[in-house]
Amino acid sequence: EKVFRDLKNDQDFNRLKTKNSETTNGKIFLVFLALILRSHMKRLIKEDTVTIKYTLNNVIEELEDIRILNDGNNKSLVTLNAEQKNIIRVFDLSI
Repeated sequence: EKVFRDLKNDQDFNRLKTKNSETTNGKIFLVFLALILRSHMKRLIKEDTVTIKYTLNNVIEELEDIRILNDGNNKSLVTLNAEQKNIIRVFDLSI
């Protein structure tokens, strides 16, 4: 039940807004994959002693703030804050 509530509320899945069955099936498949990813992310957050206090929405907001600057020749990562570093560690991401 909770997953379907998340599906409707967080994933904006109240209406399909598609015109053919192929598009509908594709959208359902992508939303299904997104739900798997969200569930995995929630589990990782809750299992870690540092990030247990974060909500999934907090985590997504923190990740959205990560920026890479590109001056044409070089790319550089904007300095990460402590929360972003914790999230990257929990998800075992390499940046």
